[in-house]
Amino acid sequence: MRTVYGDPERFRRTYWEHIPPTDGNYTYFAGDGARKDEDGYFWVMGRVDDVLNVSGHRLGTMEVESALVSHPAVAEAAVVG
Repeated sequence: MRTVYGDPERFRRTYWEHIPPTDGNYTYFAGDGARKDEDGYFWVMGRVDDVLNVSGHRLGTMEVESALVSHPAVAEAAVVG
């Protein structure tokens, strides 16, 4: 969120342009993936991005991996949330 705060154009592109408007109504893109089953129920499948919420702080897994491999004693790193 820190990269879109104070930048209304980027905020609009990030959260509102993923789904085309229907009947003049826009759909908010929350970043969660879901599917609708044959009975009409929605199942939340998880995040569609690499952002983790750690104690209220949004962290990208690539940021954490980059910080880890920047240490000389670390050859490879993988972050799974």
